[in-house]
Amino acid sequence: MIKLNKLTDYAIVILTYLAGSKKQFCTVTKISDATQLPQPTVAKLMKQLSKLNLVSASRGAYGGYQLNIEPSKMSIADVIKKFEGSSPVTACNSPNSQACALNQCCTLGPLWHKIHQELMAVLKNYTIESFVHHEELSTFILQSQKQPREKFNA
Repeated sequence: MIKLNKLTDYAIVILTYLAGSKKQFCTVTKISDATQLPQPTVAKLMKQLSKLNLVSASRGAYGGYQLNIEPSKMSIADVIKKFEGSSPVTACNSPNSQACALNQCCTLGPLWHKIHQELMAVLKNYTIESFVHHEELSTFILQSQKQPREKFNA
């Protein structure tokens, strides 16, 4: 199974939350509460996101973090590359191809390389902004399901 690193996944969740916060500064506590991610994990990721220049930090009473990028211009593939590098889906296509014990006899390497390229191309089509809009849609649907519906009289 192809799987993102947990911190990469969480970074995408945080960036999506910040993109939906409309350039407001958000504290680690606020981000943690909203995303249900542990505060120490959020604090660690905010430092990484800041070093990558994806968020900016402000100190003080009204400080916190805000998005430092245009959400419509940052693809999910870009975030993955920033956190995981351009590492392929299998060890045989990594820069250190000796990591795979089957490297000498396996012929699947070129196929895995192609799959990796196609997967990244698909992820390039999804931006942080598109995730915000998806989440808004999901929230709307959940809220509408909680409210009793009026009966339709024809």
